[in-house]
Amino acid sequence: MSALGDLAFALGSYRTRSPSSALGWLLLRGRDVADQLAPAAARPVRHWLRDRHEHERALAALADGGTYTFTAHEDGVRYLLTAGPHDRASTSRP
Repeated sequence: MSALGDLAFALGSYRTRSPSSALGWLLLRGRDVADQLAPAAARPVRHWLRDRHEHERALAALADGGTYTFTAHEDGVRYLLTAGPHDRASTSRP
């Protein structure tokens, strides 16, 4: 935690109504994050990228209208890969 408190910076977003498309985007972002982390910090991310059981759990949560988050850590920084329902009233995109 910094002297300024918890800070969050959005590093990207992708709107879709498809749980499988949302998971696909999370996996792509996960690869990007893993490529930028030190090997020890990237190891859990790379494991998550191959974890089919966890992907099925994510898809189930997303299909039920819930939110799914995977968190990676490096040097006191948390990287949250999150997907969930978007506000349908604010967009007409699929």
